[in-house]
This record gives sequence, C-alpha cells and structure tokens, in this order.
Amino acid sequence: MTDQPFGPLAVLGGGNMAQAIVRGGLDAGVLSQVSLLVCEPDAAKRAIFDRWGIRTTTLHSEAVENRWPMLLAVKPQSLAELASQIAPHLGDHAYLAISILAGTPAASVHRALGARGTGRIGRIVRVMPNTPVKIRCGASAIAPGPGATDEDVARTRRLFDSVGATFRIDESMMNSATALIGSGPAYLFYLAEAMIRAGIEIGFDAATASAMTRATLEGASRLLTASPASSPEQLRQAVTSKGGTTAAATDVLDHSEAAAAFRRAIFAARDRGETLAQIAGNP
Repeated sequence: MTDQPFGPLAVLGGGNMAQAIVRGGLDAGVLSQVSLLVCEPDAAKRAIFDRWGIRTTTLHSEAVENRWPMLLAVKPQSLAELASQIAPHLGDHAYLAISILAGTPAASVHRALGARGTGRIGRIVRVMPNTPVKIRCGASAIAPGPGATDEDVARTRRLFDSVGATFRIDESMMNSATALIGSGPAYLFYLAEAMIRAGIEIGFDAATASAMTRATLEGASRLLTASPASSPEQLRQAVTSKGGTTAAATDVLDHSEAAAAFRRAIFAARDRGETLAQIAGNP
C-alpha cells in the first residue's frame, strides 16, 4: 500500500511519534517535504524537521489554513487547548483528522473540533501506533471514527504502512488493541530485563548478559515473524526437548503460572484503557 503517496499533511505536534511517522513516510516516498507542515512550539523539535527540509510553524492557525489533512500528535491532555486554537480556522470544509491521541475516543476529538452545530463535516480516523514505528517495525491499529470513509482509512493505512504493519479494527476494540499493540513492546522489554538480571546472577558481566539477551530476543522474534505457518507453541516445542534444559525452564514458568499472569496483565491494560477513555469522553 505504500506505493501510493499520502498527499499533503499538516502535523500538529512534533514529538517522537510524529518524528517517526514523518521520517518513515518520507523514506517510503509516501510523504513529500514540499507537502508537509509541522506545527510545534518547541524550537529543538522544530529544528529536526527543519533539517529534513520541512516547513515548520508555531501557529496552529497557519497549520490548518491550507485545509490539509491533519495528524493530531499532541499529548491527550492538550486536545482542548489545541482544538480551541484550530477549530475557529477550520471553516466549514470536510476536514480529515488522524488522531494518535492515546486513550481518546474519536468522538471526543470530533466534538472538540466543533463539528457539531457548525455546518462543518469532520472526518476522524483514530490510530494506535506503538514505539517500534521509530525503526519502521511498528504495529498500528486503525479505526474509522465519526464521518470517516473507507478512502480515509485506506489513505491513513498508506501512511502507517510506511512505519510497520497496520490492522483495521472497529473502534470498540481500540482499548484491546492498545493493550496488545500499544503496551506490547513493554512486555518484551520486561522479559529482557529478567533475562539480563538472571544472566548476571549466573555469572556473566552486565554487558555480555545484555548483548546475549538482545541477540536472542531479536533472533527469536525474527523466527516467529518468518514462520507464519508455525504457531508460537510449535516453535517453542521445537526447541524444547523432553527432560532437557528448556523443559526445566518452561516447567518453572508453568508452575508459576507465568502465561496466566501475562494474560491478566493484558486484560488489566485493556480495562485501564476503557477507564481512561471514559474520562476522556466525559471531561
């Protein structure tokens, strides 16, 4: 899907996630410097986009005056302030806003931008990307919000395909996707922490334990991705000989109910997302 350009884009917020998406889009040829505008108050962050040949501004009104599609990449708690600055300048055109605001329902974005009662037709697409988009290996859940068309979703996927895999879902599943995709990298990092600590305790220096763990997890992850016909269980069984060292390790994990603990953790992340979404939807 990344063989077609996204088109012009106004990026509101220039933090790490916005930088990753823009850089990935540029590298994939989906975005073009001449059709980008980034609005960011922080001079150091603006300087990054300046070096990439992208026009920047500190004025939200300037960011929307061309009526380009918008990528909303500010902190969720900044939505009201952002909306107060750009809503008066949106006019009555059918704007497209792509929101990556964590925990914020698309309806809340739609309402904040003043789409109701103004004659303005808002189209909102909600996206939950995860941090590996920084190296173009991310996973992003994409859900159509109020007013969004299939073309809006397809266009959004073209952008996020440039930084990893994309999955179209119903917004009712966004909190579940957040628990699996958004929080997912932390689960692997948690495992890496434990492996490194154990490596040190069984005799390796910290640098060696860290290097071994990183190489092992990278290799296992690549094998998992490269083996779509094999389930994770089958891959695990292939390295687990009866009565062997791996079996001794997995027996401890089974007796500790590690798998159940991970499932409970994902459920907890989903439930917390639902709570935060309710707060965001009812400020």
